[in-house]
Amino acid sequence: MKISNLFLPVLLLLVLVTTAYANDMPSAIDMYESGRLEDARTALQPIITAEPGNIDARLYMGRTFYDMHDYDEAEEWFLKALELDDNYSDSHFWLGALYGRKAQKAGIFKRIGLAKKSRKGFQRAIELNPEHVRAREALVRFYVQAPGIVGGGMDKANAEAEETRKRSSVWGHRAYAKIYEKKKNWDLAEQEHLGALGDDPQNRFIYHEAVDFYLNLETYDKALDLMEKMRENMPDEPYALYQIGKIGAVSGEYLGKAEQSLIEYLQSEPRDSDPSFAWANYRLGMVYKNGDNIDKARQCYQNALDLDPHLKEAAKALKKLK
Repeated sequence: MKISNLFLPVLLLLVLVTTAYANDMPSAIDMYESGRLEDARTALQPIITAEPGNIDARLYMGRTFYDMHDYDEAEEWFLKALELDDNYSDSHFWLGALYGRKAQKAGIFKRIGLAKKSRKGFQRAIELNPEHVRAREALVRFYVQAPGIVGGGMDKANAEAEETRKRSSVWGHRAYAKIYEKKKNWDLAEQEHLGALGDDPQNRFIYHEAVDFYLNLETYDKALDLMEKMRENMPDEPYALYQIGKIGAVSGEYLGKAEQSLIEYLQSEPRDSDPSFAWANYRLGMVYKNGDNIDKARQCYQNALDLDPHLKEAAKALKKLK
């Protein structure tokens, strides 16, 4: 069929517009990876409109809402991606991650069903792509945390962790860290966290997991050393500033360094997924409270509530000062 010359300009414009939006996809991904979630959401929408078959655009839209903790909206986008191709492993992985998050907040009966759907998502992702080490590590976490009634179990976790380590040293370290934490073998868990950092010293998520590990054990010296190392290796990441402040706030130590770090954090441009300025003000209030500077503590708690009236921790802390 011969195309009328009248339609050629329209077709050419359509091709040019679609190509332009396709070229915007790397920019949208960069926005997401840098934590600019609102910018990423805005950039992804026209790409999705122009390219109805773009699975990755839908997945990144879902991931954006997932990181915003809007899990219902994220689920819709992950399902839309799955509708385009049921054999795309990442779609199953992200649905598994989503159902796991929903299970944590659900009532007991819904939790069982969501947990099973989470496990199936990870397993399906691995079936479709055996090299999907992130899905394997997520499945290890599931086996460690979930009761046997929904398919959890340490034997399964150990077997999956070994398969993960065969394919990736860094993801293997992260998987075994969770196993040793469950067993309360803190020395081996620490070795795995540090091993992951050694393999990938520019990965902010590994620092997040490791500092949480130290904070849970109340080994504040090591937590502080780790965050100072993150500052050296990743000077553009303000997350470490917040954590240094938090370490001082919860330990009652390093108060001068904690104060300075939180003030600097409040002057920075953190990722959308980083702790809010409301939380930073609350932690700074804790620091001042620990240093017996009650007036400054009171002001910081009030600043936190002005930014987030629903921050219960700040409301309770302020009430105790009155």
